[in-house]
Amino acid sequence: MACAWGIPRPQLRERAIAELHKYGVADVADSTPDRMSGGQSQRVALVAAIAQDAPLLLVDEPTSNLDEANARRVIATLKRAAEQRVVVVASHDDRMRDAADRVVEFGGRQ
Repeated sequence: MACAWGIPRPQLRERAIAELHKYGVADVADSTPDRMSGGQSQRVALVAAIAQDAPLLLVDEPTSNLDEANARRVIATLKRAAEQRVVVVASHDDRMRDAADRVVEFGGRQ
């Protein structure tokens, strides 16, 4: 049985499907990225990372190029994920700042 990230593939798929349901994107479980919207694709990638159950999630610009509704969904997903692990987000999006428990700035604002 093949493994991904140390987890047997059937178990990883089952976990991923459960996470897709939890985060509202289960309808695209069997879709390919070219058949998903940008928002769906970003949320699916995020859910895949969450399904790995890593204690740390590093995310770079998770709301870039998303419409308001999808950005809110991604932010909510990250907030939920942060209840069970450390989530570190690099972003220029002030909505992420408003959702963060802690903000660390690098460099000055211009």
